[in-house]
Amino acid sequence: MLQGTMVSEKIGPLHEWLKGDLSPWVQNANAHLEWVSQPLSPEGAGTVLIALTHHQNTHKTGVLGTYITSLKCGWFDYLAQEVHERAGLVWLIKRLGALAKSLGLEDLILIGNLPVSTNLLSPECLSAIPQLAGQLRDSHPKHFVAVRNLLPSQHASTLEALKAIGFFAIPQRVVYHFDLRTPISGKKPSHLQRDLALLKNSGLRTQVHESITRETASLICSQYKQIYIDKHSAFNANYTPEFFFNVIQSGACRCITLSDSQNNVVAFALLYPCGQTLSVPALGYDTQSSWVGLYRMLFASIWLYTQNACMTLNYSSGAGDFKRKRGGSPELEYTLIAPPASPLNYKSHLLRTLQNKASQLTAQDLIQHGA
Repeated sequence: MLQGTMVSEKIGPLHEWLKGDLSPWVQNANAHLEWVSQPLSPEGAGTVLIALTHHQNTHKTGVLGTYITSLKCGWFDYLAQEVHERAGLVWLIKRLGALAKSLGLEDLILIGNLPVSTNLLSPECLSAIPQLAGQLRDSHPKHFVAVRNLLPSQHASTLEALKAIGFFAIPQRVVYHFDLRTPISGKKPSHLQRDLALLKNSGLRTQVHESITRETASLICSQYKQIYIDKHSAFNANYTPEFFFNVIQSGACRCITLSDSQNNVVAFALLYPCGQTLSVPALGYDTQSSWVGLYRMLFASIWLYTQNACMTLNYSSGAGDFKRKRGGSPELEYTLIAPPASPLNYKSHLLRTLQNKASQLTAQDLIQHGA
């Protein structure tokens, strides 16, 4: 258990039941989840934050990690897999990953970190993070402490507050936003128009679900794995049917589905709102289906949902060319990280050097390399 923190009873629907080992939700998490309360005012009003403490043990279990709970996995293992055709670069990335592990990067506390690719942080949560980050660093002197998914456009004050107490800003990835809070002025991007027309003329039925059966949870879990695990990478979150069932039944997420005339679900996406922003923690489709353009139609359904709700869609990273052609705006996302104490503070010096070298990096730089 995390020391010096208080477990709160005032927890939201996404986290009412899951504490401890995260594997019932994410098979390759190699982590456990705890809830802590951080006062925000003298009256004691507070917000609940998540801390994921990593305890990587893949050498014993043989289970690969996932980037949502392991910075080593996200920064090195996943990247090495992405550039697998460049043997020399793969060798270098793996050596750097081994070095990171030897420096203790697997002993990690992630703050505000739901077991999803993109965390949406409320203003209350953001205001509490710097103080909590300092407390956790002091109470866990052998751990790295980090916060993922911070954006200069939305989280500037939190970024600066964390830097002020010794955290370093490391570029993580390029994410894409679709701001649909107000009606689009002018003509929609041509690719988006074609996607919307394809969905409209397909005959597929779009539904938004606030509850599902366990049978449906197993089905959409299978469709998710067909795309994220089998097609892309075993370092993506290996979700279980229980994850999909719980996050939808709890009301934390809704589920949008595309179904054929026989009511067979051929594609789905989770919808996770926070304030005026919507993210998509998971999606998938039936790769054996005869329907052409399922991913395009699924995106169109998500876009329409976001537009009708007058929200901003944070559509995470990956498939950058697809997202830009449909109006997505790129932004460089950061992880803020503080190292444990080390002789002559060499871990801090390493991170400071990395931060300085990456300080001139832009989203366009990464886009040129396929982001």
